[in-house]
Amino acid sequence: MADRLNAATKYVVTHRPESLAWGPFKAIFPDVVESIRRIKAQDGSADLILSGSSTLTSPLLEHGLADESCWSSFRSCWAQGSAFLRRESRHAHSSS
Repeated sequence: MADRLNAATKYVVTHRPESLAWGPFKAIFPDVVESIRRIKAQDGSADLILSGSSTLTSPLLEHGLADESCWSSFRSCWAQGSAFLRRESRHAHSSS
């Protein structure tokens, strides 16, 4: 499994593509939403997995680009910070 994951192309959202010395990868910028749309529209495109990004979660949900969402939460206390999902995204694609 590790060999398969290591060989898979990674789509990386970054403002510093020069920091991606490992690979194989494709940097996604500046329009993340449109880039993800193009990737998902390709014939035979594989599943895209978003891992650990509270910044990208809201726009992908808002634009209908997330097919599935799995959440894990851990107890913590924060005195300040930003919401994981923007208010308009919280119920955008929830099933009832």
